[in-house]
Amino acid sequence: LLEQYIVQPDRALLKQAVLAAVTDARRFGLVGAHTMEGSASWSILEELRNEGLNFRFTWHFPLDDLDSMISKGIKSYSGDEWLKIGGVKIFADGALGSQTAAMFEPYTGSRDCGILRYTDAELHEIGVKAASNGIAITIHGIGDKAVNQILRLFKDLKPYPGLLNRIEHVQSIRSEDLLLLKESGAACAVQPVHLANDVEMIEKHWQTVR
Repeated sequence: LLEQYIVQPDRALLKQAVLAAVTDARRFGLVGAHTMEGSASWSILEELRNEGLNFRFTWHFPLDDLDSMISKGIKSYSGDEWLKIGGVKIFADGALGSQTAAMFEPYTGSRDCGILRYTDAELHEIGVKAASNGIAITIHGIGDKAVNQILRLFKDLKPYPGLLNRIEHVQSIRSEDLLLLKESGAACAVQPVHLANDVEMIEKHWQTVR
């Protein structure tokens, strides 16, 4: 019933927004971008590509689409010069601001350690399912406990060659997990701007991490 109250975005406006973003990106010398939106985003990018937009996009699709992608035989890095499949996007934990990023130690002044969205067994099952079908993992990890879980998964997935398994953010990691990071073969997608944006929250909530 709520669907009747949801205003569907105007497709033409979304295309204009993408074109404006591409223009800004080119001014900074950027020639490509990664997107982690839903299938509607991919559809719009395909349409723009067919209309002559020459800008490289890599799509990391939602976990809900994994079975569909497998059934279609779509694998990571398939596509063409302008539109390419990256991996399946997963969230291992939450965020720092909401104190849902999964930590080994409680948040300062709290007994809460955040939230792991999957057990080790559940995440391993998803990872093997994707990797055995030629699909890489792109997984959000903010807290040090989530990062540890992800790195152990990636180490287990090393028998599946040719996949660039990628951890997003790596915002907190224990010193003892640095060797695991190396052994896992993980590609790290870090965002330095998060330090400037989050440093006050880090100093407030993660004092025990130091």
